[in-house]
Amino acid sequence: MQELFQTIVEAMRNGETVAVLTVVRASGSTPRHLASSMIVRADGTFVGSIGGGTMELQAIQDARAAIVEKQSRLSDYNLTGKTPGNVGLCGGTEQVFIDVVTPTAK
Repeated sequence: MQELFQTIVEAMRNGETVAVLTVVRASGSTPRHLASSMIVRADGTFVGSIGGGTMELQAIQDARAAIVEKQSRLSDYNLTGKTPGNVGLCGGTEQVFIDVVTPTAK
């Protein structure tokens, strides 16, 4: 957790906008638990994990889009592998809050 906070502080000092992703709902079988978090930078590099695999790759893409739009969002990820747009085979679903954090002007 300390590494996540340090990443946010570093980004703010450098004038960089980042996205903080947090699992806010998980049902069924999921790769990570509630409150799992990660930080995503505009270039797609990240610290932490909210699940790995295809789901996490999609979440990183969603976070990068949120950074560009400077708009936080709530995203749902289907991990059942049975429907179009699913992003995994674990059997559950995750809802992730993507919070865009921008540095304040001095």
